[in-house]
Amino acid sequence: MMFSRSLVATAMVAFALLVSSCSDVPIAPPSADLPARFAGAPPKPQLHVSPIKAEWWSGFADKELAVLIATGRSQNPRLRQASAKVEQARAEVGIASSSLFPSLSAGVGSSRGDKYGFGTSHSNKYSTVSGDWTVDLFGAKHAQKRAAEAKLAAAISDQTQAENELLASIASTYVDVRYYQRRIQISERHGGKPAAQSRLRAR
Repeated sequence: MMFSRSLVATAMVAFALLVSSCSDVPIAPPSADLPARFAGAPPKPQLHVSPIKAEWWSGFADKELAVLIATGRSQNPRLRQASAKVEQARAEVGIASSSLFPSLSAGVGSSRGDKYGFGTSHSNKYSTVSGDWTVDLFGAKHAQKRAAEAKLAAAISDQTQAENELLASIASTYVDVRYYQRRIQISERHGGKPAAQSRLRAR
């Protein structure tokens, strides 16, 4: 009997040790007070970036460049396609948003005929009104709206990128043309008239 009691006591102690070893004990991570910057390190430079103007090419004060950019923005096929995609995506957002609200439809009409077969005509006017509203219990319509909004944001981003690339290409090419035209003028002023550069002369 003594042996069985000691065995039970030993088992209980072992079980208690096992349970205590498996329990979660919160341990706080070590903390240290660090300086804002190390001694002798140079101060962080303050960068002041001015926003780019919407019509940055106007800073050149060149009417011909402004005309070229206006023509490119209105006639470039890639930019027109990007704009069409933005309008399509904006329409899809409107459709997805309208599905979240009740819809109401109404109509009017009239009919004329011999109702009783006695050779007399009768006219009848009528109107109809109907409504429909599907509750979005599982969030499918809200998900469609978020997807449409994300598609619109992507389309606007593509349009902005296409426009920036177009304007940069027009301005860069225009500056290059003006540069070579100026070189031709300087060369002609000093007596040189290269025939290969005659097509780049000032208009």
